[in-house]
Amino acid sequence: MAINCFDGMQYHDPQDVREALAISSDVPVVACDARNRESTKHVLISLVEYVLTMRRSRAVAPA
Repeated sequence: MAINCFDGMQYHDPQDVREALAISSDVPVVACDARNRESTKHVLISLVEYVLTMRRSRAVAPA
């Protein structure tokens, strides 16, 4: 989950967003500026890491 922050201004606390949207605590909530390449890259890396973690945990879980 990414929270877009324009000009470096974060208007919403990630924990408040998590609670308002009922997002599980294991899902990353990352602040970013979607216009900034490095910031966007950080969000994508967080997403890929999360997906890999979820796939690994499912692969290990008994059927």
